[in-house]
Amino acid sequence: MYTICIIMPTKSDRQRALLETVRAERLSTQAELRDALRRRGFKVDQATVSRDLRELGLVRVPDSSDGFRYGTVEDLSPAARAGRHAVLGRFVKSIDATGPLIVIKTDSGTAPTVGEALDRLGLKDIIGTVAGDNTLFAAVREGVRASHVLKRIREEMGR
Repeated sequence: MYTICIIMPTKSDRQRALLETVRAERLSTQAELRDALRRRGFKVDQATVSRDLRELGLVRVPDSSDGFRYGTVEDLSPAARAGRHAVLGRFVKSIDATGPLIVIKTDSGTAPTVGEALDRLGLKDIIGTVAGDNTLFAAVREGVRASHVLKRIREEMGR
């Protein structure tokens, strides 16, 4: 006798896929977003896409072809983009790599803020971050050298 277990994707899975899709593709309509999510295995309708866009804060931003595409507020606002870099530069005291982890020491109470700024950079080689009060761990994707990711983060910080 066999038991079949079907795992249904969660809302978080769907929204993560939507963010990845928006970052990877130039999609300009909700119908294109819906179709892209369907290709990734998510059964969604226009209302779900619209709700996810609102909850994630995704907006239509100008693109290089004089049209529009969906993106993040950071894509729209140079000030928001600069803000991420300012947070990293201001609050990070030290940063080092050990094994598959990057360890970031911050001012007291600022590790969650630095983690959010790092997450919003969208570095594909970081698979997740965990923040305490003044320490942040960033897990590096298997097969990627943490030293390479560390170098990229330092470049983003202007160091």
